[in-house]
Amino acid sequence: MVGKKVIAYPGIEGSFSFLAASEVFPDSELIGYPTFSETLLSIKEKRSDYAILPVENSEAGRVADLHVLLPNSELFITGEHYKRVEHHLVGIKGSDLKTIKTVYSHPQALAQCSKFIESLGIVPVKAANTAIAAREISNNKDITAAAIASETAAKTYNLELLQKNIENSNTNTTRFLIISSQMEIPPYNDREKTIVSMMIHLKNEPASLYHALGAFADNDINLTRIESYIKIGNFDSAKFMIDIESHIESEKFKSTAAILQSKTKQMKILGVYRASPYRNGEVTPSEVKSS
Repeated sequence: MVGKKVIAYPGIEGSFSFLAASEVFPDSELIGYPTFSETLLSIKEKRSDYAILPVENSEAGRVADLHVLLPNSELFITGEHYKRVEHHLVGIKGSDLKTIKTVYSHPQALAQCSKFIESLGIVPVKAANTAIAAREISNNKDITAAAIASETAAKTYNLELLQKNIENSNTNTTRFLIISSQMEIPPYNDREKTIVSMMIHLKNEPASLYHALGAFADNDINLTRIESYIKIGNFDSAKFMIDIESHIESEKFKSTAAILQSKTKQMKILGVYRASPYRNGEVTPSEVKSS
C-alpha cells in the first residue's frame, strides 16, 4: 500500500481499540470494523496493513477469541501494546446518578466496573462495544440510561461525564496484539526480551500436557500466558495458546521445539516480537505509546 498505513480495529471511534490504535500508529488511517473476524479479514483482503485487537485484561481476563481466530487465519502477531483503561459513566445532558436505571457497555467494561454498578443498584446491559454504547445513549436521549465508555467517546458523541474512573482497579490494563499478514521476526539479541506466541495441539495420551510443559521447564523458558480450548467438534484433546519469553533462533527454543514436535499433534508459531517495555516495569501503561 502507498501512503499512510491503514490500521484496522474492532469498534468505532472512541473505543479503547481506537485509542490503542491511535497510540501505536499515530500518523495512520484508522478504520473500524464491527467484529474481530471482520477486522482480521481486512488484512487478508489487503484492505489494511495491520490490525490491533484486545486480547486480555488485568481484571477481567480474556477479551477476544483470538485463540480460535488467529491459528487458522494465516496471519501473525507482530507486536503488543499495553493500555491503561479508564472507564467513565456517561449520559445525555440532564441525566445524573439519580436518574440512571440502566447502564450499557461491552461485557468486559461491565465486569471491570462491577463494584460501581452494584453500588448504584443499576441494571447492566451488554453492548457490542463501549463506544457503540455511548453512541446509542446519545441517539436515544433517555435520561434513565447511561453508558460506560472513554472520555474520548463522551466528547465524540456529545455526552456528559456523570462519574469519572469507575473501574474496579486503578491499574486496570488491557493488552492489545498487533496483527499483520507477514511474520516480522526481530533480530535475535539475548539482551532484548522477545515474546514467542504459539499454538500447540496435544496428543490424546496420558501426561501429554505434563511433558509439553516440561520441555519449557527443562530449557529454562518462562511462560507468561497459557490458555486452553477444545478443538471445535472434537473433545478428545485440547489446544493451548502460549506466550513465552524466548526467540525462535535461540538454542533453548530449538531444543524445546524438538521435544514439542514429538509430544504434540501440531505446533504453530503465531508470532515473534519484542516485548513491550511495560513487561519490565520500565513504563506505566499510560506511558507506552508504541510497541
